[in-house]
Formats: sequence, C-alpha cells, structure tokens
Amino acid sequence: RLFDTPDQQRSLVVTGPNTDRWFYYSQTPAQAESSPATMYFQAEYQYQTAFLNNTIDPTAFGGSMDMFVVLDKNTDPTGHSTTNTIYARVNQVGTTAGESNVVKFDCDNADPLSGYWTRDLNFNASATIPNAAAGGSTGRGLGMAPDGHLWTTYSHATIATRGYYKLDKATGAKLDQITVPSGHGKPRFNTCDAKGNVLGLQASETATNTYAKWLTMFAPTDSGSTDTTTSAAFTVTGGSLPPINITQGPTVAFLSSNAATITWTTNVASTTTMAWGLSEASLPNQATGASCVTAHSITLKGLSKTTPHFFYVRSEADGYAAAQSAILSFTTKDTLTISNLAATAQMTTANVTWTTDKPTTSVVLYGTSPDFLPLTATGASDVTSHTVNLAGLTPGTTYYFVAQSESATVELTSTQESFLATTNAQGYRVRNLSTFGDFRYGLAQDVTIGAGVTLNKRGVPNAVNDAAVPDLPEGVANHAMAVSGGYVYIIGGRHPATTKNIVYVAPIDSSGNVGAWTETSPLNEERFLSCHAGFAYNGYVYVVGGGTPTTLLTTAYARQNPLDGTLGPWAVAGSFPEGTGNERDYGAVSVYRGRVYYSGGETNAGASVATTYYADILPDGKLSAWNTATELLPATRQRHLMATVGDRLYVWGGETDAAALVYDNLTSTLPNVGPWTTTGNALAAGRTGFAGGVVRCNALMIAGWDGYARTDKVSYAPIAADGTMGDMVDATPTWKSAEPLQDLDGVAWQDRFYVAGGRASDGAPNADTTARAFAASLTFTTDANYAPVGRYESQVFDLGKLEALQSLALTSTGSVSMVARTAGEDGVWSAWSAPSPTINFAGAQARYVQFALTLTSTGAASASASAVTLTYGTPQPLGIEDARNALRFWSGLGVATVDDKTRLDVTADGIISILDAVKINHP
Repeated sequence: RLFDTPDQQRSLVVTGPNTDRWFYYSQTPAQAESSPATMYFQAEYQYQTAFLNNTIDPTAFGGSMDMFVVLDKNTDPTGHSTTNTIYARVNQVGTTAGESNVVKFDCDNADPLSGYWTRDLNFNASATIPNAAAGGSTGRGLGMAPDGHLWTTYSHATIATRGYYKLDKATGAKLDQITVPSGHGKPRFNTCDAKGNVLGLQASETATNTYAKWLTMFAPTDSGSTDTTTSAAFTVTGGSLPPINITQGPTVAFLSSNAATITWTTNVASTTTMAWGLSEASLPNQATGASCVTAHSITLKGLSKTTPHFFYVRSEADGYAAAQSAILSFTTKDTLTISNLAATAQMTTANVTWTTDKPTTSVVLYGTSPDFLPLTATGASDVTSHTVNLAGLTPGTTYYFVAQSESATVELTSTQESFLATTNAQGYRVRNLSTFGDFRYGLAQDVTIGAGVTLNKRGVPNAVNDAAVPDLPEGVANHAMAVSGGYVYIIGGRHPATTKNIVYVAPIDSSGNVGAWTETSPLNEERFLSCHAGFAYNGYVYVVGGGTPTTLLTTAYARQNPLDGTLGPWAVAGSFPEGTGNERDYGAVSVYRGRVYYSGGETNAGASVATTYYADILPDGKLSAWNTATELLPATRQRHLMATVGDRLYVWGGETDAAALVYDNLTSTLPNVGPWTTTGNALAAGRTGFAGGVVRCNALMIAGWDGYARTDKVSYAPIAADGTMGDMVDATPTWKSAEPLQDLDGVAWQDRFYVAGGRASDGAPNADTTARAFAASLTFTTDANYAPVGRYESQVFDLGKLEALQSLALTSTGSVSMVARTAGEDGVWSAWSAPSPTINFAGAQARYVQFALTLTSTGAASASASAVTLTYGTPQPLGIEDARNALRFWSGLGVATVDDKTRLDVTADGIISILDAVKINHP
C-alpha cells in the first residue's frame, strides 16, 4: 500500500516501451477541495522506486488531485507510450483562481525518474471556461482520441451548457465541443474508444439528494470546428452499435455423466461467457473461455449425472452490441459399468465378449500396435451381453483391442486396453514385442525406448529448453511428477491460492517436446496434496506419503489410459506399517525389479527419520505390505533424492533432523537395502528441495535451497562403471526460471530431463503465492562413449487366464541380459529367473509375465534389444486335416508357409512329402 487511505490513491498508468515502468499519482494530505494539495508522483523502474513531489496549488495548476490520467499512445496501438508523455486532469473548486486544468508530464526515456511537469495546457484560457468564482466546471474526465488529441468534461449547475471539449494536446486550444442536452446530468467522467467515440458517465442530483445516472456515447462528426453546437446526436445507454451474431450453435459438442462442452461461433472476435444452473429461472453460475475469438468453447466439469442443466451463452466486443443466446438445456448422461471382458482367438478369428449393467452398443477397436487401433468391429445394440466377432486376422499375431459401449442416455465407456493372440500352425500363441507401443510402459533408466530399447550415450547438461515445454496453467510447488508411456504428470501440490488435488497431464512427442497441459482425474484424498513422492510403473501412476495438514500412511494409484494418457480414478494402493511415527512426507522414492523403495522423510510430528520402507508392486497395480529395511541410513534425511542405477540405490542431498544440509552421497546394493556406503563428494555446500534424477549416468541437482538462499544452479555428478559417484560440479547452464526456486520436481524420459514448478519464497502451510508455473527440459551434450549401464523393466503382460508358458526369447546386439518372473491367478510373483537370452518355461502355468533387461557398455560399444518374443499355449495335436494339407502341398495345390513346414515336416528332411502325410495319418 502506497498511502495512508484509499482516498489518497488516484490513478495508475504504465508507460514506455517496456512494461517495467509504471507511474502512480496521488494527493496528500486528504483535504477539502478548497485547500492546496501536493501531488506525489511515484515511478517504479526495474524494481527501483523513487518519489517526485510536485506541488499543485491554486496559483500554479489550480487543481485538487481528483486526477484522471491518460498516456500519449498516438504512435503505439498497444497502449504503451512511445513518447513517455502523460496527461492528467486536475480540479480545484471554491477559489478565485483558475479552477480546472489539464497538465502534461514528460518522462525522459533514458531515466524516467528525471521527468518533470512541462506544461499547464491552460484549460481555462484556451477553452474559455469560466473560473470557479463564476461557477466553473466540476467535471473531471480525460480521454485520448485515436487522432492523439484529448477529450475532457465541463459542467456546472449554474451553466446552461455542459458537455465535452476536445483539446489540442500540444497547446490546449479547443478543437471541438459536444453539448449534452438539458436534463441528462453533469458529465462526471469520460474516456474515448478506438473508433473515436466519446464515452461518458453523467449524473444529475435530485431534490432528495439522489442521483440519476447515464452511461452515454457520442460520435463526433465535425472534428476541427470551434462552435458550441452539439456535434452528434445524443444517445442514451449504448446507441446503435453493429451487432455480434451467433452464426452457429450453441451446440452441446460433448456430453458425459459429469461434464459437458458447449460450442458456438460468432461473426466477430469476442469474449466467451456462459451462465448456467439447474433451473431455467435461476442461472447463478458463470463460466468463461477464451477472449477475442470467433470459435467459442466452454467445458463444465463436476456436474451431477442424469440431471437437467440450463444455460445461455454470451459474447461481447468493444464497439459491438453483445450477442446472447436463448436459454437452452441438456441432461447429463448416466454412468456405465463394464465387466467380464474376455477374448478367445483361433488362427484367423476371435470373439470379444463383455457385459454391461445397462443396454448399450457393442464396439471393439483393434489393431496390431497398442498405441494405434485403426480397425473397428461392431455387434448388437441395446444389449447387456455383448459379443463382437473379429475376422480376417493373421495367424500367430498379437492384436490389441478396446471394448466400448454407450447409448443416447449413457456415456461412452471403454475398457482398459487388452490383447489377444491368434494361434500359429502349431497351435502356439506368439507375442512379439518389437515396437515403441510394446515397450513404452516399461521402466527405463539411461535407455531410449523406440523399436526396442537402446543404451544412451554419456553426456553433460548443456542447455535449458523452455520452448519445448509449455508453462503450467498455474504455479505449483511441493508437488510430485511422474512419467509413463510418453506422458508426463504433475500431481497435487501447493498452488498460489491453496493446496489442490489437481493432476495435470501432457504428451511428449518423439522429438522430446511437451504438448499442452490438461487436467485429468484429481487425487482421491487431501493427504496426497503436498510433500509427497511420485513414480509410474506398469501403466499406473503412484503417489507415496505426503499430507495436508496431517501426514498419513497410505499410498494412492491410478490407471493410465493408453490412448490419451488420462488417468482413471485414484484408489489406495497400500499403507506404511501402522503406528504413530510411521507417517511420511518429504521422503524419496525409487523402483528396482518391481519393488518400490521409500527412504527417509518426516513424520507427522515433524521428526526426520533414517528408515527405508519397501513394497512389491503386484500385477494389478496394488502394493504388497510395506516392510522396513534392516539397514538404516547413516543419519536422518529428508528433502533428498533417491534413484537406481544398475543394481545400486543412490541417495544424495537433503537435510538432517537438525535441518543441517547433507553433503554426502550414499549407495547400497539391491534388492536388499544396505549396508549404505559414502560415495563421491556431493557439493561444496549441501542442497535441499531440488529437482533431481539420473540421465546419461549423471546424478542431477537442479535449483533448490543451498543453506543460505535459493539457487538456480544445475549441478551433476558422473556415475562410473564401478558404481562410484564422482564429485558434484556446476554445469554451464543455470535453471532459467527467471528467479531461484526451491521445492520443484523433475523426471527423466528418454534422453532428457523435465522440470516444472517451484516456489520463490516461504509460503503458507497450504498455499504459496510465489508458486511458479515455469516448466522446461534439460538437454545434454553427448560424447563417443555409452553409459556404463542402463536398465529396462517391462510392463506386466496379462494373458487373461492361466496359460502354458513355453519360452521368452531375446533378440539383441551388444551386451544385454534378460531375466523374467511370472505369477498365477493369485498375483503372487515368482523369483526372478537367472539371466539368459532365452528363458524356457517348459509349459509352466502362469497368467502374468514380466521381464527385465540390463544393457552394459565399456565405452564406444553400443547395446540394444530389438525384440522379445513370448510363446505360450498348448500345441494342437496332428490330425487328419494336417495329413490332407501335407498331400496338398506335396502335389503342388498349395504353397506351404514357414509355420506349415515346421508343423508338417515330421520326417525332418526339409520338405513336405507324401511320406509326411502317411506318418501324420498313421503315427
């Protein structure tokens, strides 16, 4: 606040070619208008503030400080003055001096603080207005027309004429005049619009000391004359403006059980607003969209299902009469439950079946890639038991599919993506994993996912690319981030107004650029709103610990939609061991071989801890019971980072229970935690509240708090082939967030690191007005050598039911090892197998299969896995149809495929002959 009372604050303008210059005018003290006053001029220039005191008294400019200020923007349509000239209207009543003036302030471009008042435009003399003793003006408006000249008001109860004068901005000479007809009040204020119209506010006092008010517009036609006649017809409340027309709509473009999107188009770029409610007679809710557009769209969220909603839309633009639709309505749809999804496949056909709780349509989208389903098959409509037949399939091929149902009153509902595998000639089902879609939902460390998995090269941070990542819709701090399948997530956190359970998602394209941020399913409980840790695994997104304001025990998870990255509803995945003191926030999380580790953190009582919890991730996304590792961290630690490289768990940064910053790095060999050993020399000074992870075998620390202040440093420590971490050094780029930040977060995807949010100061417990929306990616300069180790853990493959597993075969170049594990219907995992390029299951029964790859290099030699092939099912015995096929191929009536030769060449002589037919028919 600049002055003691609001009455002393008058006007604010921005000037200069840069928006970091602003000027504020006021009067002090707050006195009667008949008293002399001092005008204070305050300039804010590049964060430096100074005052210029300019005495305005009756003998100088004749003004009390009831000022209205305009910029000289004649040469700059953006509204910022290129000449740094400001005009102000001042008034003084009840003295014999000149009572009303327009004054001019020139501001030196080089130093706006040295500006000075240069001219009294001598309003009285030039405009021939009587002074106060003769009943002069009490109007106080000022506006600048498009031609650069000024319009201001004149009025007094004892003067027959009242209206608006146009003044030459250089000399103050009167150029034009508008006279307000009798009975329509004194002009009190005015401005000008972009078309040259004078917009005025007029008021007339009645016998009961109340005021009648008009908002008026005048369109001058004889600019340049000096007569005192009215220059245009007087029009009350708006006059005749060209209309905005709604040319299409409003249309309910999207409708579900809890959301609706309304669209319309207009002939003029205009605002997007909507009023809505649950009764045609009451529309109390307001919604807004983009301004200055012709294609309008508003989405309402959080609606109640099967409920009528009423609305109208409205669009406005300067110089046009607003457009408003009639009151319309829509009724939200009902929800739908899909269950009992199943698929059975033969060599060239398959049936997909499911049930719904309401009569709906039957549609299946399918294709051979999990991220592209171009084919559609349909079944019966208005049914609850659904069957869709897929024909023309290729034998021995994996197909991915989604089942969908809807009706006119029931929202479109889709199943999670599933797969089916047609049989080959031997009766086996084969799932060949070789595309980005097959590998995208796996956990990757220092590998790039594409048509297979490839080890990354080493490198060091070289640039911050903020153009590749759009800023968030609003600031956030103490949030969590996760990345999965080419989508990045911002989860909860402290926003400028309050802590929120909002979750944002954005796609990452093949070039590493991030698309627009959109909201997806919000967190289910407030306990996860801040100071929590996040990760993604097997197509699920998780948050661990955190709380507002009470720190609790539970972990939440949500299923990822593979088609668009949106999340399903959040649910509880598991809980830390019960008991006071086991709650956690400010801890760190990492995953290795399907086991999640959570180290350190702070309890609900505010005490830092040295414990590490761990839990196994089950096939259905839930977590097993959390266990406490035997080995403790060497000291309590919170606000730190933890990551897995190869089979080692690393911890760096953070603070102890005494709030001393931690300098040392720790490493521990997995899967059992401990013992912890110190590696490297982390920092010249400790750091906490930073964003970090591992990219190209470098442990990263970005921004944060270094014990003395927030920092914008980007630091990294290389991890050697033997697992030791080198010294933490500062990279050339700094984090380009315009200011040092702490409590930000980041994630690695492919060969980049993405960071978002943070805060610039200490905020309130549940909010932070300095939470920032800045987001960017960190890129790296690579060298000739590859990272010493990279690892990949596949998603969990659900075969739908118990199947006889045959083999898992790896196709690779360089040094790549593979292990696998399986689980039955009960979801209990087996131990990981021994490393092997081909793992033989020998017909063991399982429903779930998962594999993990380790890629290593000793320098310039690369390593990559191009495919993993799973073979399962029970072979079909040879029969009479096989004997007939053998005769057909032998006689030349058909051409045998590779699968045919493998199945029918029972004599193993390399050809299909009549002898093979005889042996098949008479084994």
